[in-house]
Amino acid sequence: MSFFPDQLESITLSLDQLKCLSSVERHQVFWCYAPNEGRAAAQVARELGKSAQVVHYHTQALLEVGLLRAVGTQKKRSRTEHLYAWAMATFRHELTQSTPEYRQESLDSFRATTREMVREMEDLHAKAVADPSVLTRSMLRRRYVRIPPELLPEARRRLTELLDWIHENRDLSGEAERYHVLGYVAPSKVHKRRGRAAKDHQPG
Repeated sequence: MSFFPDQLESITLSLDQLKCLSSVERHQVFWCYAPNEGRAAAQVARELGKSAQVVHYHTQALLEVGLLRAVGTQKKRSRTEHLYAWAMATFRHELTQSTPEYRQESLDSFRATTREMVREMEDLHAKAVADPSVLTRSMLRRRYVRIPPELLPEARRRLTELLDWIHENRDLSGEAERYHVLGYVAPSKVHKRRGRAAKDHQPG
């Protein structure tokens, strides 16, 4: 479902778009925008604690490759701010028939996410030296699960709905803390090893 006029419902990320998202800072900026809400670059800068110039630079790069689009304006004191949203409601990577370069850029884009998470955890532990209670506001839960292939689409749908619910109920007053919430589903190496082991022990 699209949220703005002329917004695409879904796209497959292009090679240029993946390259654009391989920058950690640009990755952060992109995910602070949303598919269903117009946001100003100045608002994103405040949330990330970055300068308006830096966020504007990355916003322009995201616009140029078609990941963001202008969706309106708003008055802020004496100036007019442009509002931006994702150019699509959802997106996906096309890995099954892609080139090695495309797959590498997809991996680099994911690596930008993990680098950002590591930086945030390092900052959290640094703050815990003075205030150990900050660690109680962090959570990590990781599970290896065996899911029949026919149930995986439903599992992905429910995880996406949970992330959307968290986003829809966020506090925009400026008093709330910022949290990083990531949903991640991927085939596990454990399953691959079991598969190879089974093949190695076939009679014959």
